[in-house]
Amino acid sequence: METKSYLIYVLTVFLALVGMVRVMFHLGPLSLWYLGLFCVMLVLSAGLMPGMLEKKPNAYPFLTIYYALWIMVSLNFYYYSDSIWVYVMLASSVIGFLMGVILLQRPGKKRITPTYHYTIKQDKDSPVIRPLEEKMPAEMQKSPEAVIDELRQEIKTKASELRPQSQLTPYLLSSLAKRSDLGHSGALFDEKKTKPAEQKKTSPRKGISSRSSRKATAQKATAATALQKKTAAKKDAKTKTSTKKTLPSPRSAGKGASSKKTAATAKPVKKKLQGRYVGSIMATTFHTSNCEWINNIKRTNKVWFTSKKDAEKKGYHPHECVIKK
Repeated sequence: METKSYLIYVLTVFLALVGMVRVMFHLGPLSLWYLGLFCVMLVLSAGLMPGMLEKKPNAYPFLTIYYALWIMVSLNFYYYSDSIWVYVMLASSVIGFLMGVILLQRPGKKRITPTYHYTIKQDKDSPVIRPLEEKMPAEMQKSPEAVIDELRQEIKTKASELRPQSQLTPYLLSSLAKRSDLGHSGALFDEKKTKPAEQKKTSPRKGISSRSSRKATAQKATAATALQKKTAAKKDAKTKTSTKKTLPSPRSAGKGASSKKTAATAKPVKKKLQGRYVGSIMATTFHTSNCEWINNIKRTNKVWFTSKKDAEKKGYHPHECVIKK
């Protein structure tokens, strides 16, 4: 659309220049088709002018040059030819301009309006902001300074009710103002705060122990667990010695049916395993040096195992022990 309008303006300017040259240099009278075409172009260009100005305000210099040329042509026609064509040209340009304005204001056509940036400081009565302010309650429309002043007045009235005005020193008033600025509730003279708090008769602190006492309790607990494990291991060792005759040795395993029968009849009671094994199960040696909660007191007492079954027999769960690599 813009390129078409520019072309129309250029063509009208060209026609105006040709007519002006012909009239000025007396090259002959202008033909009727030329004058008719020039009037049509004037109508079109004048009709496009309002839309052009609205879309592109930078088109002002271009349009001023165009209309200056048009005035010069009309003056030449007035001086060198019949004056009736000057009135025809004026009428055609005015008609075209009015047509352009009517077409722009048509309800079916979208009106392209220039964009304006509204701000509250620049224009408070702008149509963009007014509906928002109307929707807002009266308290929200107040300025922050007014709200702070109201809060200060409320605090002063409350303070004067609780204490006589003579006792309110300037220092107190300034502190009240500061508190209001900070968003304090303003209850300086609260009854709960003024009354001395009744001291409850409490026993020595329960549940709060020092670091040393916690360490001692932990050591006792670990020692107790270690003792339980040791006693369990001793019991297992006793049962092992009592059933030594019936249990087959690894060398004599698989020699005869009698050894199989005795092994089947007298099986040691195994404890249930809990948790998962640490490291790979393929390892054959186990030790408890890194199991801190088993040997927490002294790490000198290391217990070594030849296999997983050996650890189970002695009362240790394999998941409690770290595999030696």
